[in-house]
Amino acid sequence: MLSAFAIWGTLSDGGPFARPNLNESFLLTIAFVISAAVPSLVLSADVVARRLSEERHRALVEHANDIVASLDLRITSVNPAIERILGFTPTEVIGRSLRRHVPQEQLHAHAEMLDRKFQGAPSTQYEIEVLTKAGVRRVLEVNSKLIADATGKPVAIHAIARDITERKEAKRAEAQIAELDHRVKNVLATVAAVSQRTREGHTSMDEFLRAFDGRIRSMVNAHALLSSGRWQGVNLALLVRQELAPFAAALNTMVEGPDIVLAADAAQPVELVLHELVTNAAKYGALSSPKGHVSVQWHRPASGQVPEALVLDWKETSGPPVPASISPGYGTSVIKELIPYELGGVVALVFAPEGVRCRLEIPRNWLNDADRPPS
Repeated sequence: MLSAFAIWGTLSDGGPFARPNLNESFLLTIAFVISAAVPSLVLSADVVARRLSEERHRALVEHANDIVASLDLRITSVNPAIERILGFTPTEVIGRSLRRHVPQEQLHAHAEMLDRKFQGAPSTQYEIEVLTKAGVRRVLEVNSKLIADATGKPVAIHAIARDITERKEAKRAEAQIAELDHRVKNVLATVAAVSQRTREGHTSMDEFLRAFDGRIRSMVNAHALLSSGRWQGVNLALLVRQELAPFAAALNTMVEGPDIVLAADAAQPVELVLHELVTNAAKYGALSSPKGHVSVQWHRPASGQVPEALVLDWKETSGPPVPASISPGYGTSVIKELIPYELGGVVALVFAPEGVRCRLEIPRNWLNDADRPPS
């Protein structure tokens, strides 16, 4: 418009660029037109470039696989990826608090990251569980940054959330497979060792098969208890009663002690030791006599307010007299050596004339301290 007025004024012999010399008027007018047009063209180009950049950014955000959102106290903007990941449309969540979509026990993680931002962390990354529209939990990896205004006052949070649920589940499955592989190898090694040592202690195949079958059944029973407890541990009372069950009558056994849960890796060694004690008692000791009696009691001595190692006492009474000298066999070595070797515990086995005594001390790190009822 300025250029048009300048040209019109010059042609009508008026305006600031009119000169007696027509060439001079023309040059002045052209110089003004150029000086007015160039800044306008530069400004227009800058506006177009900004608009193209904003369009590209909007397209990237709109088509991103991850959730891209802005928040203050509420969600102020979010891209369509939220519908694919969580089932909510953007309009269903914009204007609402993030707390509505985060399980109560997960809010502390969000609050902790927010506090870190206020303490000066430029950006934070954390994992958090959120609820889908259908109520299913998904795990998101969140990268977020605190945005401040010109005065430094925090005004918003920009966040990118990636769904890593499948990745977490794959890692968990890998860990479970590795744990299963470890346990299978341990079981096979134990079976091989039991087979070899049982064969060394028996002269006939029938005796070997009976002894070997009993020890394998003991391992199977311990495994069944572990499986029913989802490999979180085994209730000690169940373990003891299960091993005594084939020989227990109304008055020949007593099982007594507080509710104790053995850690999964401690269950099988304790089961094997109990099996050998029961087997010996059934063959030669108190459980081989109608008047015999076996008591199994345990407790946890306390040091101050903290319970210490588990102490289990096996005591046989009223059975056949115990010989003064007994030839040690595989069963005896299992009783004496397995707990110290596998669990770092202590075993005191005494062949007293009135009956066998055995004390097991199992370190507290092989116990689940959380009390829970027998499974």
